[in-house]
Amino acid sequence: MALIVLSGTQHDYELYVTIWKHILAGGDPWQTTGIPFNAYGPIHTWFAYLLDIGGADESVYSPKIVFGSSFLIVNLWMVLLLLWRNPKPRAASYVAYAVLVPLNYLVIGVAFIDGDNDTLVAALVGLALIMRLRNHLAWAGVLLGLAILMKYYPALLIPFFCLDRRKVRVTPAIAAAVTVMVGLLVTYLKWGESLFNAVTFGAQRGSGSLSVIHFLGTQRWIDPGLNDRLSATNSLMVVGSICVLFLVAYRIRLTWLEGSMLAGLTMVIVYMVGHQQFLLVWIVLLVGLLVEGSRRSRSLVYLSLPLVILMSAYQAAFHVYWWSGLFLEDEARFVRDQVGLPFFITGVATVVASLVAVSRQGKVPADPGRSPAQHPREPIA
Repeated sequence: MALIVLSGTQHDYELYVTIWKHILAGGDPWQTTGIPFNAYGPIHTWFAYLLDIGGADESVYSPKIVFGSSFLIVNLWMVLLLLWRNPKPRAASYVAYAVLVPLNYLVIGVAFIDGDNDTLVAALVGLALIMRLRNHLAWAGVLLGLAILMKYYPALLIPFFCLDRRKVRVTPAIAAAVTVMVGLLVTYLKWGESLFNAVTFGAQRGSGSLSVIHFLGTQRWIDPGLNDRLSATNSLMVVGSICVLFLVAYRIRLTWLEGSMLAGLTMVIVYMVGHQQFLLVWIVLLVGLLVEGSRRSRSLVYLSLPLVILMSAYQAAFHVYWWSGLFLEDEARFVRDQVGLPFFITGVATVVASLVAVSRQGKVPADPGRSPAQHPREPIA
């Protein structure tokens, strides 16, 4: 917790504070000029009012503390469930968890140093995951809806949370939809239709460093017209890839958790603005697979560890160059312009290897969405 405050305000969090202060001064949160553009959802915007609590200096950290502490609490809950469901977990599970969270600089850098709002998104998805594991489908949907109201990309997880092998359980989708509609209505009554600017802006932004489209755009031998076409159709590519993955998940009987994990990764691979902080949700879903504890789920976690280590190293390099002021210099070309290719290759390999592993291992003993009666004394209802 000390790291959250001692690291100060930096990177995207400085932009958040600028937007929040603009809101407190009576400005439109989603105006397109005069402030950094607010590409986030209603809940992020309402966090402006936390800055009114406490002293002028201390209150700046209030949302950041909420983001980080929420992630810590949910992570602790998942660790307790891991130990309860697997009283004698394999040594490999301990190592995998250590690589995923406490030793992962991506988690440390994004959640506690930078204070990105994706930290709260990941915490809400983690809570939704716990509710889905305990068969509380409506609560899982409500929490997914809250995550969507923070940032919109978790909407792509909804079909997978509804998946039950060859069945589709619509309760999470209905609960998420109702939650999102209520949140949008309240926000619309407060600020009007400008809130939809966040969605249109998100579809028009340029590519980020992790995107293979960004990598292709830096290569002189690539036709600029091809890069422009890929950028213009990227939203369709994201939706299309998720639809294909859902059909594959249905066909080979993936569990909802396996499908959600692969969807969380696929979205970041294909989305041209999928920055490294988006991977926090994927990390949480991987921890969920450890909690589920089947041999098949553990194998998917192990297959994902090379990519986890790569992104941990990338986040460390990103911070080194960012803090030294060299991020836009030639020394940082790999971190800024070329990392999209190894990320794309490793990410696609992880998805493909996971699907092959599932196909070869066959059915898991039981769906990870089992009822509470089948886990009679799990802690913390």
